[in-house]
Order: sequence, then structure tokens, then C-alpha cells
Amino acid sequence: MNKDKLKAFTLIEITIAMLIAAVVIGLCYYTFQLFMNLSHEQQQKKNEQFQAELLQHLLVRDFDHARAIYLEDELLTIQDSSGEIKYTLSSNHILRNQYDLRTDTFQMKVLEHKGEFEGPELPVQSLINRLSLQLQQEKRIWNQSLFKNYTAQQLLRIEDLQYSFN
Repeated sequence: MNKDKLKAFTLIEITIAMLIAAVVIGLCYYTFQLFMNLSHEQQQKKNEQFQAELLQHLLVRDFDHARAIYLEDELLTIQDSSGEIKYTLSSNHILRNQYDLRTDTFQMKVLEHKGEFEGPELPVQSLINRLSLQLQQEKRIWNQSLFKNYTAQQLLRIEDLQYSFN
């Protein structure tokens, strides 16, 4: 008989080691899933914030460079020196069509929009110089108010263009 004992693990020791490894792997997987979900939520919030800031920046820039701004129902048309920029103010999203070359989509709801012209009566009914928007993105609601200060020369040019079309 062989009197030399071989050193080895018993079945119980291997089972306990596998059980401990399974618990550690399960905890690591749960932690990984938790951090992935938190990262995804944070990325969505940052994307929403980026879209809101980008829309605000584009609206302000377009209003500043505008020669004329028109609002008819859900269509906001901004004419500048390069052409027309059109915003479609839908209840589900906002579309921005820049010079019929590129269309941007902003995933936010327009709860309310109002355009008005403060100043002398002009024959152009849809011309505005003030735009008020109430927007909603997920649970966040905010108001955006924009104002365009037309020069007298711009108003005369708009009026002349209106008479030439009629």
C-alpha cells in the first residue's frame, strides 16, 4: 500500500470555494449593472440639457441675424441674408430646416407658442418681433421669450416687399 498522502482539496472545500466565487461574481455583476444604469440616466439628462441649450442658442442667433420673422400657425419662418430658416413647432417635437439643406430635430414638446408684433401696424399680418414659447422635455417645463428689434429700414423693406407681392 502506498503510505504517501497526496495533498489535494476535498470536495467540500471545492464546493465552498465555488459558492464564494459565485457570490462575488453575482455582486460584481449587480454593481456593474447599477453603474451602467446610472451612467445611462446621466447621459440621457445631459443629452436633454444639450438639446435645450442648442435650441436656445440657435433661436437667439437666428433672431439676431433675421431680416424678417413670420409665424403662421405652427410654422416659424426666419429670413436672413442667406435664405430662410423654418421651425415647425409641433406638439411632439421641433424641426429646424436651415435653407432646405439640413433638418435638425429637437425632442421636446411645444406646449404653447405665441408670436406678436409690438409697434406700428404693418400690412404683413404674420410678421412678429416677439415670440413666447413654453416647452417641455420629459418632466421639465420652461419658458423661452425672444425679441427682435427691427430697424426702420428693415420695416420699410418688408413693407415694400409685401406691396410688390400684392
